[in-house]
Amino acid sequence: MAGIEKITEAIALDAEKKAAEIIETAKKEAEAILNNAKEECRIFSEEQKAVREKAEKIEDGRTASQKEQVLKLRILKEKQEIIESVLAKAKEKLLNKSDSDYTELLLSMVEKSALGEMGEVLLNKKDKTRVSADFIERADKIAKKKGGSLTMSTDEADIDGGLILRYGRIEINSSIESVFDENREHLVDVVNKVLW
Repeated sequence: MAGIEKITEAIALDAEKKAAEIIETAKKEAEAILNNAKEECRIFSEEQKAVREKAEKIEDGRTASQKEQVLKLRILKEKQEIIESVLAKAKEKLLNKSDSDYTELLLSMVEKSALGEMGEVLLNKKDKTRVSADFIERADKIAKKKGGSLTMSTDEADIDGGLILRYGRIEINSSIESVFDENREHLVDVVNKVLW
């Protein structure tokens, strides 16, 4: 019995170490994204200044308040484009992780979304070849901890990345796109706070 406890403890310590490594990698990637976003913000500020100067020189009979409104709309549009660009780059970074890091990301999605029922994992065609050979075994172990089980579906998911968990007629969409959509408001707030 003591041997099993030692093995369990060793597995738990290994899992904690792996999780810490993944978190550290994610932090570094987030920092790189934010540094890029700050540079884009600096460039945007310079462009914004040029737009403002140009708008001030326009002598087309508009009142000062009309000019200011046009300028505010342009600035808002530029900010929205920068935010969309930052979010797109973040998605791209997730999709382009190394195969091992990407496998760990998918397993963390399973951990978050798995139900205590029998189900199956759907991946897109590309991801089926990217994940580690033991991916479905590890996903099944996670599901078993919640009282369920998972197998790999022969169907392919029509998603860019991430996964779908299917339990009969119920599908839990954990695609990268849906995760970003679900957290969009929070992500936009974070980007806004960092950039402006």
